Amino acid sequence: MGLRLLDVEGLAMTGQLTEAKLVDVCKNKAKIVAKKADGEVVESVPVDKDVAAKSYFIILEYIRLWGKDIAKDR
Repeated sequence: MGLRLLDVEGLAMTGQLTEAKLVDVCKNKAKIVAKKADGEVVESVPVDKDVAAKSYFIILEYIRLWGKDIAKDR
């Protein structure tokens, strides 16, 4: 079973994700597949494509900007 989008965003915000991608599941559903710093691959539950796309862009910003800074402060 996949993670909630909020949980994947939390992993990104705390510097635990190194990459993420948006994957179409069916005509109107998509999920986020992400790689953690330890190599583990996690994925979200499928949701509406619009919702997944918004969350995906937030996750990318966390990975690129916030996550690295937060991870350094640990």
